Amino acid sequence: PPGGSRVVAVAALDGAEGLPEQVRERLAESGTPLPVARTYGAVLVVAPERVWRKVALSLLALERPVHLGVSETLADDDDLDAATADALAALRQLRHHAAPPGSELSAAEFTLPMWLADAAHRAALSRRIPASFVRLREHPTLSSTLAAWLVHDCDVRRVASSLHIHPNTVRYRLSRVEQITQHSLSEMPVLTALYLTVLAFPATMGLPPETVGLIHATARR
Repeated sequence: PPGGSRVVAVAALDGAEGLPEQVRERLAESGTPLPVARTYGAVLVVAPERVWRKVALSLLALERPVHLGVSETLADDDDLDAATADALAALRQLRHHAAPPGSELSAAEFTLPMWLADAAHRAALSRRIPASFVRLREHPTLSSTLAAWLVHDCDVRRVASSLHIHPNTVRYRLSRVEQITQHSLSEMPVLTALYLTVLAFPATMGLPPETVGLIHATARR
């Protein structure tokens, strides 16, 4: 349509049963009776740019817990497959980070690390996490401090402020991380690998939900 469109993907946290019918009814009630399609446990709506926000809000108001993934603006129908993939990737990010019901994520908010973390072969990637990183699971305080340090641009003072601890405590914990992983945190390949592990596989490192939420929010900036 003129002005473009977006793919809006909605997934119910309590299962997909009855969702397509509920989406159709809600769209009709809101005055936007658009066609819907079902795929991979989600329901897709291709919404014109001028009404996509109205569509999104009406779907978030469904009387069941849902997540919403939204593609970037689709200027050409030839890009429909890519836009659909982007909207579904946004849903996967919300599910992976255990986002609360009613959460919405647009593919426009993705950073490159988030796209890398959403690689299709997640199981294969998880098997390649160094065993030394996994050992941090036994030290949740250290792994949480490391995660905070990574998402705060490796700034010790910002981490200390966010965790309400002394900067020297942060430095000590990071030195312990180096001892346990046997890797220097001054090496860029190590930092890159740790950041992607924290972003894509937080449970591997024993990170608590509140830390995962911080990672998710910061990665979208």
